[in-house]
Amino acid sequence: MHNKFLSQVEKNIEIQAAGLIAVAREDRVFSEARGELAQLNLADRLRARVNESIYFQIKKMGWFKGELKQVSTDHFLIATVNKLWLVPLTSLLSVSGLGRSSKKPNPIEARWNQLSSYRDWVIDQNQVRIQLTDGESIYGEIFKLYKDHFELKTDNELVAIFYTSVLVAMRDYEN
Repeated sequence: MHNKFLSQVEKNIEIQAAGLIAVAREDRVFSEARGELAQLNLADRLRARVNESIYFQIKKMGWFKGELKQVSTDHFLIATVNKLWLVPLTSLLSVSGLGRSSKKPNPIEARWNQLSSYRDWVIDQNQVRIQLTDGESIYGEIFKLYKDHFELKTDNELVAIFYTSVLVAMRDYEN
């Protein structure tokens, strides 16, 4: 009887130990998953949705829906009905409809920044609307690009604008 009791105790201890090992493994898996998620940034999650529609909220401007065209290190391009928006990530308040997937940048995307997109707009000589962080809008053509600012040619003058002062930039767009 004593051996039977000890055998039962031994089995119970083995079952408890197996349970503790399973919990420890599960804990490690969850911990690793949390660590992996902690390394994802919003740009990676946005990049997975290129050429899809998302809802985005911009500081002082509200919610908009558009087709995500490009994601870079510091901004994204989104097309609405007839406008292409350049939105610095710092102007973004929230995004809806991202899903769970993500995509790391390729070597070209990793080097692409606002200056790169503005350079395209200079080449195309598009008329743009620059919405500044103070709420003012300025219309014109991006004329020259510098390290920390650009010049916008309006009807009667050149205006120097810091990149950090841009809430969003918009130009006409045709799909």
